[in-house]
Amino acid sequence: MQGKFDEAVKNYRQSLTFKPHDAYLVYYKLGNTLRLQGKLNEAISQYQKALKLKPNYTNVHYNLGLTHMLKGDKNSALKQYKILKYLDNNVAEQLFKHIHK
Repeated sequence: MQGKFDEAVKNYRQSLTFKPHDAYLVYYKLGNTLRLQGKLNEAISQYQKALKLKPNYTNVHYNLGLTHMLKGDKNSALKQYKILKYLDNNVAEQLFKHIHK
């Protein structure tokens, strides 16, 4: 399984040079893959890059909050929850449930 994740990371990084207009989406997917690999700091970095390009991307805020929770950083997860309350209350409530498990 690790090999498939490594291949996905390689492909996402390569696609940044070929599809710069979709870079926010590539950073998001790269963040997801890195999170699944347990590379939480790297995942957070990729999510932050995605948000610089598309600040109101709900899925990124949600996954960034989840990743902060996996790191045990409840305060940072709550910051993402507060942003999501403004963007999409339903998604915010889903994150809230994870924060308060």
